[in-house]
Amino acid sequence: MALATLEGVEDVRAVDHWRLWVRFEDGVEGEVDVSALRDGPMFAALHDRGFFDTVHVCMKVVSWGDGLELDPCWLYGALTEPEQNLMTALSRFQEMIISAAVS
Repeated sequence: MALATLEGVEDVRAVDHWRLWVRFEDGVEGEVDVSALRDGPMFAALHDRGFFDTVHVCMKVVSWGDGLELDPCWLYGALTEPEQNLMTALSRFQEMIISAAVS
């Protein structure tokens, strides 16, 4: 997988609730389904469609402010290697839930 940290996010917009259109500096672009995040407690604010639509790029990263950001590597992988990226995302999500429950 290419390292998205070398190619930052250039542009982003909400296409629909839980779908983003993202363009990277290297020209890779497309829609990404981020609905896998809707059950994560740290992404609860995204349930508000108005807030979701405020998505923007901050320092080459997809952001909604207040520290709520998406990993550019995850987004890049979702566009370039969707099947592999889905399994990685689900595994990381489960780890985050377990670690939040233990804390």
